[in-house]
Amino acid sequence: MNKIKLTLIVVLGIMIVLLLQSAAFPQQKVIKACGSWALTGPWALDAQSCLWGTADYLAYANERQLVRGVTFELIWADDKSEAPRGISILENNIAKGCMFNHSSATNIYLATKNRLNEKQIPTTCMGSTPPYLTEPTTAFLCQAVLSDGGGAFIDWFLESWKESRKPRFAYLTADSAAGRSIEVPELTNYIKSKGIEIVGSQYVSTPQLSPPTTQLMWLKDNKIDLTFGATVTSGMAPTVKEALRLGMGRYESYKIIFGCSNLSNPAPMIEALGEKANGVIVTGAFPSFDDETPGMKLVRDLLKKYRPDKKPSVDIYGQYVAGVVHGMMIVESTRLSLEKVAYEKLTPGDIIKYGFYQMKSFDTGGLTSTPLTFGPGKNYGEETCPVYELLHGRQVLVGKYPLRRLFKH
Repeated sequence: MNKIKLTLIVVLGIMIVLLLQSAAFPQQKVIKACGSWALTGPWALDAQSCLWGTADYLAYANERQLVRGVTFELIWADDKSEAPRGISILENNIAKGCMFNHSSATNIYLATKNRLNEKQIPTTCMGSTPPYLTEPTTAFLCQAVLSDGGGAFIDWFLESWKESRKPRFAYLTADSAAGRSIEVPELTNYIKSKGIEIVGSQYVSTPQLSPPTTQLMWLKDNKIDLTFGATVTSGMAPTVKEALRLGMGRYESYKIIFGCSNLSNPAPMIEALGEKANGVIVTGAFPSFDDETPGMKLVRDLLKKYRPDKKPSVDIYGQYVAGVVHGMMIVESTRLSLEKVAYEKLTPGDIIKYGFYQMKSFDTGGLTSTPLTFGPGKNYGEETCPVYELLHGRQVLVGKYPLRRLFKH
């Protein structure tokens, strides 16, 4: 009998200790943010910077306990911009219980879109190509979609057009899924509605194996006044350099304005070209690195703490800022959804419904053109598109223009 009592006392003691430990050290709640980044291929530098930004902000959120009792775990892999690899990575992440997905290449997103919709997994995206917003979608964008950047470029251009004739326009864009994604009827029709003549299109390889002399001479032969396209810096910088050699540019003997989407990030464009970038217009970009907004101060602090060996002008590539904003979106949508749904019952679909759809005027500290607002049928957070001119080694804000929703709905 004494042995039984002793055993009961020991068991009871163990239970009390376990309960006390549980109270003192509550079980940590882990939210898995997964995804693939194209760390190999033409988007590698951008994708690496974007991944760093997300990782650093989530580390910051964990340290500060921005969502009390929650730890964010970032699970990443290199999809090499190859669709089969992207599909495989997504399936692995679903098996791991991912609450978020990330896509850094249009072809990967298109290959996984149906599965993401089926599982209702919210997705952050590097860049902002029109296919991300084609319904149904679980993608949530924090920048102006590339074709809306084209609309903002047209609005800006027409403010200073003084000639009586119609301006002559051509698409000059990357020969890729992202590059061709801007050439949508919605943007084309908007350009025509503004009294601009669309002459044709020219495509450049990314990365470039040789200067696009033929494409540029076509623009010159056809008396083009302005172009717009979507290509990363490794495609656009050599194009601008060759254009200058041919005497083409906003301030050159042959007057032409080259407009770029946010894939041509200002910092690396300026780093690559210096004064040769003068007159290039970039739409939808994030603020300059030395901007005094609270968001950019946070970016500088994060880089200093987590990437002290990196040079901001080269390594952030604009997409570090995008990664930080993605981290903000992940944290805020988690916080909002946990106000409505218990952690144990939380699903990715709940994060869409109770997180993203409830995000109203979310302040990113000025990292985005406007605070972010999402909702059913509104997977597009900003309200305006900033337009920058690259001039004397700086990106100069020349205006913000309403988003025209120039993409397939």
